[in-house]
Amino acid sequence: MEEGNNDFSHDSGFKNLVLDFPRETIDWLLPGVEKVYGKIVSLSFPLQETKKQKLTDKGRRNDAAIYIEFENGKALVPLMEHKGDKYSFSIYKMAHYALDLAEHFEGVPILPIVVFTDQEEWRNDVQREISLGAFGARWLYFTFARVKLSEIPARLVAGSKNPVKHILSPLMRYDKEDRLVVAADAYVNLSRLTDPIRFRKYTDYIDKCANIDEEERETLESLINEEEEVVMMKQYWLEKGEKRGEERGIRIGEERGEERGIKIGEERGQEKGKKEGLLEAARGMLAEGVELKVILRITGLSKEEIEPETPTED
Repeated sequence: MEEGNNDFSHDSGFKNLVLDFPRETIDWLLPGVEKVYGKIVSLSFPLQETKKQKLTDKGRRNDAAIYIEFENGKALVPLMEHKGDKYSFSIYKMAHYALDLAEHFEGVPILPIVVFTDQEEWRNDVQREISLGAFGARWLYFTFARVKLSEIPARLVAGSKNPVKHILSPLMRYDKEDRLVVAADAYVNLSRLTDPIRFRKYTDYIDKCANIDEEERETLESLINEEEEVVMMKQYWLEKGEKRGEERGIRIGEERGEERGIKIGEERGQEKGKKEGLLEAARGMLAEGVELKVILRITGLSKEEIEPETPTED
């Protein structure tokens, strides 16, 4: 964890996250937007401080808004607000932000989204709508999309290719004893999905989200290293085993020259070839000095399969 980050806040962290990963943020919060509006061609950021009615007025500043332009000429502005707790949220302020943007981007739909990152369970939800009317008519209606990270299971993020999800995963739902594992998984995936500059920048954010202290740093790094080793080696033996199995299975089937033989040969060959590939990879790792317990975890093989007993002479 780098020094000099005493001024860190989740608000600034989230704002930077949106600025650094705008497309990934859109893919996360609006996963079906291109099916509705068409292909996205550009993303830009309107001014955070909306225009004033008078120069002496106190300006209103939103967290983050993205102006999205689509291939068919349509546009959309998601207005994103971050809140660390429900009590600091005001639906009336959010409505003001949305109306300010609607005035600035006349005719463009404004989509308000509030992301809550607090870990407390809510007895009551925040106010979700404003509805004003009388004499049988509704004069004003406002609502927004609510995202509460602690309601999202962190395990659903595991296979994602979206770095934003991994960065925020320590704020999602998981068992307390899995905190370091979730943080380590976020590190590993972030290192694969982004560049070194943004990786270094957002590991600090992950630490803050997961409440990692200095004493836990060494444990976290060991989990990261182990996870990287497991994933890389697992991918290695899977690819190798599958390739050997397919080649051997097809060869057996072709030698028999029958359609049924090809099918049986492929099935048996794939299974046998994959096992041979596993054994070859496992023994190679053992020769490279990888710990046996790590190899057993990666391959699922037994110690006896990897290290068969050498017959003794009478």
